[in-house]
Amino acid sequence: MQIEQGSTATEYEEYIESKTYILNNNNAYEEFMKKQEEIYSIEEQVIGKWIDGKTLYRKVIQFSIPNCTSNGKNAESTTELKIANIDFIKIKEAVIISSTDYRTLPAHSGDNWQYVFFAYINKTLGQMIARSNASAFSSYTNAYAILEYTKTTD
Repeated sequence: MQIEQGSTATEYEEYIESKTYILNNNNAYEEFMKKQEEIYSIEEQVIGKWIDGKTLYRKVIQFSIPNCTSNGKNAESTTELKIANIDFIKIKEAVIISSTDYRTLPAHSGDNWQYVFFAYINKTLGQMIARSNASAFSSYTNAYAILEYTKTTD
């Protein structure tokens, strides 16, 4: 069906969604398209520019869960990032997963923050370190972190 103005019918034209244009960094308008920043992969993805103009990358890593055998006893695990030439790096989000739930980090056990699971990056060693002081996290079998970073070579 096609709605027309006036009393003369014209040839049918398929409806085409209008395009959206945005102003880019070069002060030129370009068609808006879904960007790489919405892709989460274990492979390195270019997702934009950091505030200093350097290329910004994203990568998802699976990391090791510390084996803490009792509450109050500290346990630690390290996972190699396998990212060369790290300049700036941050953990955008990290999550631990069990068969019944998931928790974003830092996670806590119970109604208080007495027992905590957290992770951080040691840029010099190129590692992510996860620490826990509660056996309550032993049922979590998978752990993932979304990393965003720049490189010294860009």
